[in-house]
Amino acid sequence: MKNISPPDFINSLKGFDDFDHIIKIIWFVFYKLYIEKVNYVKKEDIRPLFSQCWIDEPQNFNQLWFYLIAKKKILIKQKDGFVLARKVYQDYQILYSSLLPQSKTKKRLKKLSKGNIVIIPTTVLKLLTKDLVQHCNELNENLEAENWISSMLLMRKTLPLAIIRKFQKDNKEKNIKYSNGEYLNSEKLLEKSQNLVEPRIYKEIKEIKFLYDSIQHIFTFFPGRTDISPATIRLRVFLEDLFKRK
Repeated sequence: MKNISPPDFINSLKGFDDFDHIIKIIWFVFYKLYIEKVNYVKKEDIRPLFSQCWIDEPQNFNQLWFYLIAKKKILIKQKDGFVLARKVYQDYQILYSSLLPQSKTKKRLKKLSKGNIVIIPTTVLKLLTKDLVQHCNELNENLEAENWISSMLLMRKTLPLAIIRKFQKDNKEKNIKYSNGEYLNSEKLLEKSQNLVEPRIYKEIKEIKFLYDSIQHIFTFFPGRTDISPATIRLRVFLEDLFKRK
């Protein structure tokens, strides 16, 4: 992605000129971290981007930068500069994918039409509850559009939900709740599913869960095609075995 210039980057975002100054600064920080893949940014790295993109720099830039640090806690101080707060960074990753022009998405879909990416097939979707089908359909769309980050986030969200729906279907929901009535965390939910699928399938989904969780917990993790394929295959196999069993 390093060949994307700042002007090309903002031109790919619909309505960038109408964003307020705070949002523009966040997008420029995101550009440095996500597109240029730097480890941190400084105020001096961001200010020149306004002129490079033929946009007037806000007169109160210093105050806005401080506001993002001290008030909003969107910019997080590191040893050598700043990064975006993890949740903000992930939200902007997803938003960036959704704001890309449709024409580019269509090109990606055409590029992947030869079946290089494994998706959740109809045979599996027919076994699932309505909300799981919606998750998997969204996952398939992101897979076909090469939105790897969104795809991994959706897989991370789908796995525990599938286990909850299976226990509900079997009228055993109480087995996956703490004493206060809340559902078990994802690790314990997965453990509860151990006897519901074949040992090999359980072992494989347990191994790949680290990859799902990395997208949330490891700031520098950027999944690629080689990560996505095994992650999707193991989720698909797990879902099929989980819901096929009585």
